[in-house]
Amino acid sequence: MTATEAHEQVWVKVNAQTDKAVAEVVSLLNSVNGLETLQSCQGDPGGRDGYVYFFYGGWADLCRLVFAEIGPTLKGEFGEDVALTVEATDAALPIAKLRFKAEITDGLISALKRVLH
Repeated sequence: MTATEAHEQVWVKVNAQTDKAVAEVVSLLNSVNGLETLQSCQGDPGGRDGYVYFFYGGWADLCRLVFAEIGPTLKGEFGEDVALTVEATDAALPIAKLRFKAEITDGLISALKRVLH
């Protein structure tokens, strides 16, 4: 039996370095109980897109959050400037990727505040 199997696990939010322009997006996503961000980048205006990868429970929970709660609002407001995908990985849990044009970061933050709180 491993240490994680022997002890009950609880979620805690930890401090981690992230690109300054995407920090509030990461913080907002991490405010969702049980959601864990994995990797992020703020992107570059006129260049590469910003992104945040995250876990959130199993398939049903993650897909509900992405496709029923967050996705419709973001797609309605930003169209092709934002994308949400769910990916199967070698890990036991699926991951989601929020991809966005760097130019919409401020609007994305406002939309996530409305959707997540």
